[in-house]
Amino acid sequence: MSASTIEPLRNEVARRLATVSEEELSAVNLLLKKLEMLRLRRAVGQAVDDADAAGLMAAVDVAICEHRRNHPYR
Repeated sequence: MSASTIEPLRNEVARRLATVSEEELSAVNLLLKKLEMLRLRRAVGQAVDDADAAGLMAAVDVAICEHRRNHPYR
């Protein structure tokens, strides 16, 4: 989406949100939170993939094993 089309779309969404009921607004808020969660999951997943490709995840595995050895489950 280009900058020339995003502002009118933002304005349209804002105009429409101004007319929804409290219940509908709550549902929209939940949807936006879910979208944000999906974006964060993708970003974290990409960061893990990048770290793995760089060989950094091996150090994490070692650290987890060491922590579990020092702090066993009860």
